Amino acid sequence: MDTTLTGIARAKEESPAGHPLQAPGPARKPKVYRKPAIPQQEVEHALAGIDPLRHLPVQLHGQALAFLAWLGAISDSEPDGCPYCGSTKRKLRFRKGPKAPRNLYGCLNCLGAYNVLTGTPLAGMRNPHLWRAFMTLRLAGWSIWPISLHLHISTRGACGWDRQFLLLMEEHAPELQRWWQAHQDRIDIGMPEPLQRQADQFVAWVERMSRTPGRLEGTPFQYMAFRADWARYARLLLQGVSDTDAASELGTSHATAGKWRRRFEQALEKRHPELTGWVRWQRARRYNEVSEKTRREAHEQACAGATTKRTVRPVNRGV
Repeated sequence: MDTTLTGIARAKEESPAGHPLQAPGPARKPKVYRKPAIPQQEVEHALAGIDPLRHLPVQLHGQALAFLAWLGAISDSEPDGCPYCGSTKRKLRFRKGPKAPRNLYGCLNCLGAYNVLTGTPLAGMRNPHLWRAFMTLRLAGWSIWPISLHLHISTRGACGWDRQFLLLMEEHAPELQRWWQAHQDRIDIGMPEPLQRQADQFVAWVERMSRTPGRLEGTPFQYMAFRADWARYARLLLQGVSDTDAASELGTSHATAGKWRRRFEQALEKRHPELTGWVRWQRARRYNEVSEKTRREAHEQACAGATTKRTVRPVNRGV
């Protein structure tokens, strides 16, 4: 190191300001921003060909459409009164504009500030133009992860939306919420009447194919063995069981169950595409049920091990 006055001055010029002899640190990684959610003009394109009523009973179609319409219009509506004191006397503080998604009012009775979402599960939630689209995909049988990718929202935010929308569904459409929650948790795996008729037709068709002689070339069942188990597997498939459950029930290998699932879904999608969506939705619910059960058992074992574990301390024996 040059200790002369000229060398010290040169080192100060080449080093960062305020730290003449400090070595440069590692370069900071650039901050990665999440891709913004899809804009308003692309929402209808994102929902093209998606029917939120295909899994629901006919008697629940009215409630579902009313709930989706309310969810799409609630952000642009006006509050009935102050959520704090109930007074209808108010004054407009900030008008809806580019920086404010909705009008903000001031109560002349309690002097509180509020908008149409204050005091509701929707307070503080972003992207109101996607609320109806999110619940449309949810009723159509989509899971959280595909919805977050489709609408360009975070998985954490989608989970929060799902919890809040279920609370609102329980308030505004209680019958729809009970049916939906029962099928989400697989408490009830019964199908609506139109889908049940399609399921019966598909099982009857599989039974006829199992009795048809020959190799069934040109069909999804070509060169498939164990024909006596085809109809039984078709009923298991329609219940949304996993490959592991099907292999255990039929006494086959996991690879055989996976091969059969692909073949049967190919035939089912060609004959009854609506029923295919139901089967995939129920199988996703089954996977979630197994995952929740596994996590719960692991947590219980960890808690039991923590309570039974004791620290053995040496006994100090005085001489």
